[in-house]
Amino acid sequence: MRVDHDMSSNAVVNVCAQTVCVTGAGGFVASWIVKLLLWRGYTVKGTVRSPDDPKNGHLKELEGAKERLTLCKADLLDIESFKEAIYGCNGVFHTACPISNDPEQVVKTAVNGTENVIIAAAEAKVGSVVYRRQLVRCIWVLTGALMLWLMDLVGLIFSFAKPPR
Repeated sequence: MRVDHDMSSNAVVNVCAQTVCVTGAGGFVASWIVKLLLWRGYTVKGTVRSPDDPKNGHLKELEGAKERLTLCKADLLDIESFKEAIYGCNGVFHTACPISNDPEQVVKTAVNGTENVIIAAAEAKVGSVVYRRQLVRCIWVLTGALMLWLMDLVGLIFSFAKPPR
């Protein structure tokens, strides 16, 4: 794979021939992964709960998004939605994370959703799967209410951080 860059603008000149899927593409960390992949010349299939939701608008504004970004509707518990999104991809970045105040629901959805993504990737003969999980979510399940304060603190810090543009 060779990607050339226009050094005067840092823009990608030649597009790489690889396609990757980023699950949970609308999330904070995933948005930055999508931005970097587009900048590197990859074609990206991003999974989101609702492709037309305005909260995913920042993804459509990224450099290269019009040409190389497709947002796919997916649900962690619906393996078929991931089979469609992952088909034809060379790699998968699994960043999707369930959101719930019920620790049991978070664990169940995270485990079953990750299993669905891995099965879909295996069936599509994807070469690589990169798995990323939020530490705060994992700790929440273990410590319960103690994490409320830390989550408020982390939320305050990240409320000042903007998604990539």
